[in-house]
Amino acid sequence: DAATGSVAIDASGNGRHGFLTAGTQWNAGPALTFDGVDDHVDAGSFDLTGSALTLAAWAWSEDLANCSANDCRLLSKATGTAEDDHDFMLSTIQDGAETRLRFRLKTGGSTTTLIATSGALPEDQWVHAAAVYDGSTMELFLDGVSVGSTAKAGALNQNPSVPVWIGGNP
Repeated sequence: DAATGSVAIDASGNGRHGFLTAGTQWNAGPALTFDGVDDHVDAGSFDLTGSALTLAAWAWSEDLANCSANDCRLLSKATGTAEDDHDFMLSTIQDGAETRLRFRLKTGGSTTTLIATSGALPEDQWVHAAAVYDGSTMELFLDGVSVGSTAKAGALNQNPSVPVWIGGNP
């Protein structure tokens, strides 16, 4: 809700404020604009515990093709771009002629990738994207509608030195 300055304030009360980097800009209202290349918000390094997780974001895409293979990161905790480098991630990915949501999650040292089986992402309109893990299932939602799920079990991976980024991949 900041809408100005170089810090995105964490409204959850957990003190995980994000720092705008590499040219990330505030847009009209409390929204951020990313260039799809190097802009991101660095929320710092932290772990999530337990065996449940929800990643969610409102997104407006004007040019999904700007990201290589339409691979635009919404939220990511990773040490690289390979599947096993991710503790968790919510992104987009080109799937045939469409761009869809993608969710990566590491539990018990093993990473699983889920690509939505339906729900092409539109451009030039707001969408709500969510990735949910409940300890037994990974599921993707686009505007509140389930667009894919897969079985997955285990506790969330712990990696306290890895940062969490919004709009990019550490």
